[in-house]
Amino acid sequence: TTGGSEANYTALICALAQAEPQFAVEGARAFKGRPVFYVSRECHVAWIKIALQAGIGRSAVRMIATDGKGRMDPAVLEATIRDDLEQGCVPVMLAATAGTTNAGMIDPLTTCADIASKYRLFYHVDAAWGGALIASDTLRGALAGIERADSVTIDAHKWFATTMGCGMFFTRHAALLSSEIGR
Repeated sequence: TTGGSEANYTALICALAQAEPQFAVEGARAFKGRPVFYVSRECHVAWIKIALQAGIGRSAVRMIATDGKGRMDPAVLEATIRDDLEQGCVPVMLAATAGTTNAGMIDPLTTCADIASKYRLFYHVDAAWGGALIASDTLRGALAGIERADSVTIDAHKWFATTMGCGMFFTRHAALLSSEIGR
């Protein structure tokens, strides 16, 4: 991709298509309630723009409080998901951060994977900043839980010494990228 924002946008489109296959044809109108997704308050600010570009609006972004150490607070996350379900919203994705832009903090990826599984959410890890840790025998354990993600963003220009416009998007659900979805 051209960078982390495009890769993260692709993750949201995949999440929306997985949650409602008619999204590809009908857009947000296909949903029975408001689609929403969850990110940490320390996430990259591009998530706000991504929600707008995807046609679900900025209010679809649920900014989850952190635990005082810059990581998403799982208790607040679950409470927010439950509240959204009670309000008739349609939770579609949990996007954990692996390396915040400001401090390099990593959300509790394994716990986030458990919560995403419990609520049947598309689980994305925005590892644009910290994803290169997978290449380190010493440090890769910091990304424990990333292997459970439905998709991952990594920016090669951050630690892999490539040019600026070099981002990567990985997904285990390639069919969600197909133009056949929703036909």
